[in-house]
Amino acid sequence: EGRDRLVDHAIATLALCEAYRITNAVVYRASAQSAIDCLEASLEHGIDGDESLAGWCVLALESARRGALNVNNHESGALFGELPEASPVSFLAGTLLDGKKDDERALDEWDAKASIDHEHLCFATLAIYEHDGPDGPRWRAWQRQVGAAVMQLQRARKDGCEEGSWSTDGSFASDTRGRVYATAINVLTLELYYRYSKVLGMEPHDDK
Repeated sequence: EGRDRLVDHAIATLALCEAYRITNAVVYRASAQSAIDCLEASLEHGIDGDESLAGWCVLALESARRGALNVNNHESGALFGELPEASPVSFLAGTLLDGKKDDERALDEWDAKASIDHEHLCFATLAIYEHDGPDGPRWRAWQRQVGAAVMQLQRARKDGCEEGSWSTDGSFASDTRGRVYATAINVLTLELYYRYSKVLGMEPHDDK
């Protein structure tokens, strides 16, 4: 329960930081800064290599940093413990927090068609886009692959009121988070190619 609350807080913090960065509205700054401060305080206790939680925390911290909010210097190992080697979250943490490029051969081993893990697909999509950019060959190949994989899992008309949504079906560790979470994360994955550059791709700004 405590872990799920922290995941919720990390996602909400990311949303606040994105709102501040995109709008450049000072009204969001205090709330975004408070959310980051709370997140950093929570991370002092460690998260024991929880890959899902680490992924959302990495994105929240990086969005805050690029938004010129006050963020401590973090090393991914100190924050999250041992993350699974060559995983999408490990690659993101190394790139965004540690400023290093992990062995890029790992990117070629990820197979969207072989995975029904919604979070894995989302973080893998972010990692490849961050590494390759919108015009890179890896990204172009992955974009086609992940789009087909995600849409294949979407509920169809025959599923009645579930049409258009995604179910968990045990597809990721936090399957207790339900259909709303599964649907939201798949929509994020599908829209990343035009949304990401408008959020983390922007340069830090001064308040206006």
